[in-house]
Amino acid sequence: MKKGVFVFLTAFLMFTAFVAVFLIFNKGIWIYYGDFNVQQIPFYIHLHKLIKEGNFFYDFSTDLGGGVIGCYSFYILGSPFFWLTYPFKNETVVYLIPWINALKYATMALSSYLWLKRHTKTEAGAFMGALLYTFSGYSGAVLVYNHFHDVMAFFPLWLIAFEKLMEEKKYLAYILMTAFMAILNYYFFVGEALFLVIYFFVRYHDVRRLLRAFLTSAAGLVLSLWYLIPAISYTVGNSRLSDVLLGNDLVAYSEPTMVLGIIKNVMLLPDLSGLNSMFNESYSRVSGVGGYLPMISVSCVIAYFLIYNKKDLATEKEKWPIRLMIVCAVFAFIPALNALFSALNSEYYARWYFMPILIMSLTSVRILEKVPDDKGLKVPMLYGNTAVAVAVSFFAICAVLPAKTEEGGLTILGSLKSPEQLIFELTFTGVLTIAFFVLIFVLFPRVKSIKPVVLVIWIASFMTGLSMMIAGECLVERDRQANYITQGIKGADNVVLPNEDIWCRIETEQDVYNYPMIWDRPTVTAFISTVPPSIMDFYEGLGLTRKVTSKLGVTRVGARTLLSSRYLLTERETPIEHIGHVENKDELTYFTLIGDTNGFDIFENDYFVPMGFSFDEYVSESEYKESDKASGTLDKALMQYIILSDEDIDKYGKYMTKGEIEPYSMRRFSEECDKRRESACTDFKTSKYGFTANADMAKENLVFFSVPYDENFTAYVDGKEVSIVKADFGFMAVLVPEGIHKIEFKFDPWKKVKKYID
Repeated sequence: MKKGVFVFLTAFLMFTAFVAVFLIFNKGIWIYYGDFNVQQIPFYIHLHKLIKEGNFFYDFSTDLGGGVIGCYSFYILGSPFFWLTYPFKNETVVYLIPWINALKYATMALSSYLWLKRHTKTEAGAFMGALLYTFSGYSGAVLVYNHFHDVMAFFPLWLIAFEKLMEEKKYLAYILMTAFMAILNYYFFVGEALFLVIYFFVRYHDVRRLLRAFLTSAAGLVLSLWYLIPAISYTVGNSRLSDVLLGNDLVAYSEPTMVLGIIKNVMLLPDLSGLNSMFNESYSRVSGVGGYLPMISVSCVIAYFLIYNKKDLATEKEKWPIRLMIVCAVFAFIPALNALFSALNSEYYARWYFMPILIMSLTSVRILEKVPDDKGLKVPMLYGNTAVAVAVSFFAICAVLPAKTEEGGLTILGSLKSPEQLIFELTFTGVLTIAFFVLIFVLFPRVKSIKPVVLVIWIASFMTGLSMMIAGECLVERDRQANYITQGIKGADNVVLPNEDIWCRIETEQDVYNYPMIWDRPTVTAFISTVPPSIMDFYEGLGLTRKVTSKLGVTRVGARTLLSSRYLLTERETPIEHIGHVENKDELTYFTLIGDTNGFDIFENDYFVPMGFSFDEYVSESEYKESDKASGTLDKALMQYIILSDEDIDKYGKYMTKGEIEPYSMRRFSEECDKRRESACTDFKTSKYGFTANADMAKENLVFFSVPYDENFTAYVDGKEVSIVKADFGFMAVLVPEGIHKIEFKFDPWKKVKKYID
């Protein structure tokens, strides 16, 4: 027990030491880089506010709107670390994030220690392995994706529960852990379950045990279905899932340097995810490749293989890790097998590497535990250490190979995306490789104890974690961090817009496109992967692709007016990211500059139409898709015609006239916006359960709302349930009689679940 507390506190204090200086700079706020700033921090702030308000249902400030469970279950909603923030006030959440991360590292260390202790000779060895796992290159590489560490923290406990199920028939613990891991993160759950299947066949391969594993896993899944069904509903509609591996891509990576990139990031200090130093095609940019173990790299893994791969000298206990690592290596290098961990997605992901890293840590520790008493390990250890040194040398040579410039000349290092980062990675790995050689072949023979090795690995783990932390911190300058705090994190009360009595959406540049989420304002720009599938349908209908970001070009006046987007905020200060900035304000043809607020210029959409309006004409989905996209008609026509499926045209076409899409003028567009504005609803109000509005109808007709279509909505007119029509590819409309009527939409995330049960 005392040893476990020591392991926990050690990892906690190590991570705290990493961020201490940066917390001082920003007065308690931890700012990193990339997705951590533009996703993780906004998600924590916004979701905390929703939960404190008791909103587990619907949110209008995430993209165009979506169910809370569907939007945030992939990220942080299922994380117990997020729920630790619940007792605290909204304004304190951003200050809690670094301490929450320290708890993740501490939990990661403790859980891996508990698993390793089952397979190592000494507690010191288990502690050493926990350091290797917790502060591996993988955990540093994916630090930008804060929620990955939640899975790393609890996976060893699930593995313990699985082993006890197999060996001791402990059913309940495994069932509960299975349900917990599915709720924690359903995406990683798929990869972890696949790893357990591999683990079973490598280590146990017993038919009776297989049935036991299957039944208890099914029981755990059933326990989590109440959460999983609404959670994954927004993932299955993501356009990235339809991009699967086919043809030759199943057996060979289309990016020529992919295999070299995998080897480099496993044997050397890896790149930060999203910032490849070499082999930098975008195909593997966000893959999360990383397998480096602090100081020792794969030296001990190679030594373990050389020693225990001999059948006559190894027991089953010693051989199964070898088989498991070989299978994992095969999966890593064959695209189709690697993609099984991410539903055969064509995008390369290595986000499952933390699991074989745990096994690598085990094999490394077993070797290091034997070194003081086994002189026969020297040659295998030398081979392993030499292999790492050769890898460092090889990639150093690759870095300085001449390459052509765009002008046709030759350059050295100039072809690299981040030569400084690569030089640091090579130097860091090279120095620690030499240090490991000295440790094993100079220090060990004199001391003949594992304690100095534990101390050195402790120091190396600290250096590895700290170096990757500093590398990410240095990517965002101090002035950008300061502006992010004043404009984004603390900007909610300082962003003042005119005419806020009328509900509307706002729009920002890509540089700051999740700021509205922090401010709790409805928006048309967002950076989040899990949104209602109907949003993807809408973008596809417009001829655009929506993968992880929602954004409309400044010329898409019809689309933004359809979405009731009123204000566009452009950055006058230095933004936290440099993704997309409107450099030429002359491009904002359809906007009028009306003022500024908290470092932003405020532009108003000249054609703004409030939420909830009716149309006089309709066109079919097929007709709209076939019209001339290049002419601009496609976009502007959105304010003249409601777009319906052929089936809905048969039902509701009689309330309107059939339109013909023709060349469009701005004058005509303006006139149509006036008509829509005249028919707009009054008293449109949103809530955690949906929205309400009042409509004064000149005649019976469909009333359109640019709220993403979702089968979990139920619509009422004057309290009577009515059918919801899917309009404009991804939004909702209801039929409302002539006269004044109250319209209400209620969202129930479990409506579809209840439907299946009934």
